[in-house]
This record gives sequence, C-alpha cells and structure tokens, in this order.
Amino acid sequence: MLDKFYKLCRQIEKKLNHQHCYLCHCANEKLICDYCLSDAEFERFPVPGTDLLEYPVIAKHLYNINYESLRSIGTYSDILAGLIKKLKFSKQPIASAALTLLFEAYVLRRIMQTEKLPEKLIPIPLSEIRLFKRGFNQAALLAEDIGKIAKIPVMHALKRHKHTRQQSSLGKEARLDNLFDAFKLVKPLPYKHVCLIDDVVTTGATLSSAVETIKAKTPDIKVSIWCMAVAEIGKD
Repeated sequence: MLDKFYKLCRQIEKKLNHQHCYLCHCANEKLICDYCLSDAEFERFPVPGTDLLEYPVIAKHLYNINYESLRSIGTYSDILAGLIKKLKFSKQPIASAALTLLFEAYVLRRIMQTEKLPEKLIPIPLSEIRLFKRGFNQAALLAEDIGKIAKIPVMHALKRHKHTRQQSSLGKEARLDNLFDAFKLVKPLPYKHVCLIDDVVTTGATLSSAVETIKAKTPDIKVSIWCMAVAEIGKD
C-alpha cells in the first residue's frame, strides 16, 4: 500500500517539477534540462557504460564476483550522491526518474549498442521491516523507471527473508556475515539473462549474496548488475 502511495507521489512530482529542471532549477519543461544532461558535473568513469569488472581499480574492492558484468553512471559523490540521498532518505521518489535519465544517457545507450539486453530486471529487495519504515523500495522504483525506457519487464523474483543491519554502517567482514542467507528466490527464472538493479555498490556483498541465491537454482543463467553509483574507490 505504501509503495503504491509513493508511486502516486512520484507521478504528481513529475508533473509539478516539469516546470523546472530538477538539477539546476532553471525554468524548463523537462525533468532534467539538456544542458544538465550533457554537462552534469559528477565523477564519471573513463568510458561510460563500460563493464566496471574490467577496471582493476574497481574490481579489486568487490567481494566474490559471481556476476558477469557491472555497470554504473559514476562514483557515489557530487550529483549522484545527492540524488540517491534524496531518493532514500528524503523520500523524494522523483529522484529515481532523474537518476534513470542520467543512466539512460551515460550507460544504457551504450549497452543497447553493444550487446543484448537482459530479459528481466530484478530489483534488490528490502526486508519487510525496512520497507515498512521507508515506505518504498528505491531499487524497485529505479527498476520500474529503467524498465519503461529499455522496455524490459520488472520481476520481483527475490525476497529478503532476513532483516539485516544497514550495510553502510558495517566493515567489510561484518557486511559478509550480515548478508549470509539473506535472500530467497520466490519465482522461477527460466531465462538466459537477467539483471539486478540497485542504487549503490560498495563491496558488492549484497549483490553477490543475491546472485548466489539465484545461481543456486539456475546455475547457467547470466546475471548483470546495473546500479546508479559505485562507492568511492578505497572505501569499504
């Protein structure tokens, strides 16, 4: 019920904010004006849309890489950090639409030119307790917005049946213990390629745990990761 409420709020926000750019606040009918979309100042990766597993400086900080690719707009700083915080902690679901426009411009277009898209988008779920407290799952909102643009169906195939402490407050080893047996596959995945959607990747422990759950049932499936930001290099 709360999730539906925030979807309605997002639709209303989109209509109201189309009078101004969400980033620079200049008068504009678009959610993000053309100037901000092309010249937004944030720390991007050398080649937008490239698989970050090919960057050793990123990959060396990731735990148990059991997925086939990882793509992100940029590092968790500047505009990206601000938008994600607005989405998660200030309860501004319209920030999901803004992040999706940046993801489309800097990541999705390149993916669509170089490879086949996944058959399903699977958002990383929240525990029922955290979902109740927040009122919505930010990964689900992002998956829905990206799915509409890329024309990929969203599938809620995972359930977080164990309430875990927030990963951002934990060190690397504690993150791994925190996520042990955290996910459950609740829908069959008779597909060749699916994609997990999340907002931020730090050590990748959450994603690795989710992928492990998926591949325990469907070992031959290809799993890609799309996220909005990767935590600044060197931070665990």
